Amino acid sequence: MNKEWRKLSIERLTAYKNGWRQASEQLPVDIEARLFYVLSRLSTVSANDKSYTVQREVGAIAEKVLEEIPDHPGADITTLFMLMIFPLLQWMHLG
Repeated sequence: MNKEWRKLSIERLTAYKNGWRQASEQLPVDIEARLFYVLSRLSTVSANDKSYTVQREVGAIAEKVLEEIPDHPGADITTLFMLMIFPLLQWMHLG
């Protein structure tokens, strides 16, 4: 992968994440904005970060949304990923 393209990609993902952060802060009751923000945080997590702090926070927020709206599809998918798929990736040393 070209270094310049990678830098531009990271800059775009960071801008995307920051935009959703701003939306979720301006619209605190908007569950969709909250979910898009937490999902966008996953796009900028370093593969070298083995603390998995961001992933845990994302899973916790998705679980809170499921408590509010038990059949929310976005929260279902996010929670499924964080609770089932992500630990498998960790086990396989891919996450």
